[in-house]
Amino acid sequence: LGADDALYSPDFRAPERLFAQLMQVAGRAGRAALPGEVLIQTDIPDHPVFHAVLAHDYHAFATRELTERTEAGMPPSKHLAMVRAESRDKNAAQHALTRLHKHLAKMENIESFPPAPCPLARRATLYRWQLLLLADERAQLHAALNAVQVLSVSEDVKVSVDVDAFDLN
Repeated sequence: LGADDALYSPDFRAPERLFAQLMQVAGRAGRAALPGEVLIQTDIPDHPVFHAVLAHDYHAFATRELTERTEAGMPPSKHLAMVRAESRDKNAAQHALTRLHKHLAKMENIESFPPAPCPLARRATLYRWQLLLLADERAQLHAALNAVQVLSVSEDVKVSVDVDAFDLN
């Protein structure tokens, strides 16, 4: 039910995850000699994910996804890191990542997106922000991440780095 809800995720891997899940469900439909049937509820039946699932065409799906990611400048054509900051102070995490973003803007070969609240912007008593970095080369990404050490000086803000972040939610 509502399979296309997964496509509204901010994570660029959402179509890949939906495809894998639907292929797994389809592979488990039926038992031995008994045929199975899979029904998928969607508002966007013409989406390429559903066409690939119906055709059981992993190759077509993967080719399309890789092309789209390359055109969008996302992994695996680029290297990615997610920097997250959290603090009890409502503004401290945001300010820390804003300083980092300004510093990274001066660096060549690094694409730094402005800080944004995490999808779960507040967890318990902590305010949470995140900053996404992209680089053509892993060495460039690691050089940029050296700037994160400066943020770690503050006791008010806890900073974490996730290189090749698997979950962007």
